Amino acid sequence: MSPVQEGIPGKSNYSPSTFKRNIYFFIAESSMATGDYNTVIEYMDKAYDANQLRDKDDFLVSTAFYKYMAMRKLGRHDEAIEMVKAIPNGLDIIDNHSYYDAIMYLKGRTSRERFEGRADSLGRYAMAMVDLFEDNSDDAKEKFTQVTNDNPKGYWLAEVELSKL
Repeated sequence: MSPVQEGIPGKSNYSPSTFKRNIYFFIAESSMATGDYNTVIEYMDKAYDANQLRDKDDFLVSTAFYKYMAMRKLGRHDEAIEMVKAIPNGLDIIDNHSYYDAIMYLKGRTSRERFEGRADSLGRYAMAMVDLFEDNSDDAKEKFTQVTNDNPKGYWLAEVELSKL
């Protein structure tokens, strides 16, 4: 039996989703907003393990992105940095280019200056989170505000962080 795909295909015309892994992924992602960072880590691992499709690299960068943020929120800074540094360069990314670019920034393969010039909302959110982790709340607030202003329907993870500043 093959996995049942759902979702709208991206630019690659491939729908990299299954109901099973998405349930875990969205529980984890929602847990970022509620501050339940241990659940983020646990359920991103479950989502990655439940993946049965050919987009392992895509899902690696998206789950690692949120695990990194959750680990840093829990004060596990060194562990988070080591985790992203262990992610190989040159992955076979189908659609999650924004996550891949953000991971390359988080692991230090792309400078902030270079990344900032091409970062989308996810990338700017990543930069703002790094600013928070480095106790630079003014720059973080500016980036979070930019992200929310650039997304008329909202960008809830940035909005949650703004509400705390």
